[in-house]
Amino acid sequence: SSPNISSIIKESRNQSSVQTSRAVSRSPKLFRKKIRKSPTSSPEPNRSSWVTRYQPGVLLLKGSMRECLIQRMLQEKENDFCEHTNLRLFCGTWNVNGQMPIQRVDKWLLSDDEVPNIFAIGFQELDLSTEALLTKESNREEMWIDLVEGSLKQVGNFDKISCIRLVGILLVVYVEHKLVRYITDVDSDLVPCGIMGHLGNKGGVAIRFNIHHSSVCIVNSHLAAHVDEVERRNQDYHQIYSKLQFFKNTSLPYGILDHNIIVWMGDLNYRINTSQEMTADIVK
Repeated sequence: SSPNISSIIKESRNQSSVQTSRAVSRSPKLFRKKIRKSPTSSPEPNRSSWVTRYQPGVLLLKGSMRECLIQRMLQEKENDFCEHTNLRLFCGTWNVNGQMPIQRVDKWLLSDDEVPNIFAIGFQELDLSTEALLTKESNREEMWIDLVEGSLKQVGNFDKISCIRLVGILLVVYVEHKLVRYITDVDSDLVPCGIMGHLGNKGGVAIRFNIHHSSVCIVNSHLAAHVDEVERRNQDYHQIYSKLQFFKNTSLPYGILDHNIIVWMGDLNYRINTSQEMTADIVK
């Protein structure tokens, strides 16, 4: 008998919530890349488009019940055609408040004893000028990127695979040179949420890529400020989540949750509703 589809949906939701809860961490993390072994047989030619989007380790409920059940079977047999190895991903976020890059960032980026394989670095308020807001042009981007690359050169050979900026919100991703040949399907997108819901002083940018057969999505966002703007921050989050899309010109665009590894970072502006002393104790 076929499994109950409601239980599959429930399992998928639980899985997504686990991924999202991991995404807010800013410290270096371990994650798995998946190297697909040679399959014993190739897919049938007229198979529906979901087959090209099979993500190892993630159950994507898109399509008919039959397709969902087949996806689940593929997931259960994953270890038969995948082997795993560990990589390190560093995610850092910094609101620079319109400052010029006058100090080095070695202690920030190179604080870990083991050098990460991938660096994802996000900035907010890179340029607070009116010109940057209205014309979307800024020379601060190159300044901060040069500063970051100067630090990375001290510990290895890293290649920039993608960079995207929305006014003062910048996201750049570097990958160790020896791994670049395994990077595919790089894409990026941005969503402004600022003044009147359209200007880019607030919003989000994102970069996605595949490393071997694992997909990674990294989001850098700057949400509404001030203590009493909780509802506005929630609205910004939902707007970024719903509007960010990759491969928009294809028949099957990707959303944020259509990835194995998801990192959402930035200046989220949420407040911790407790005393400063208690907050410090919790952090420690």
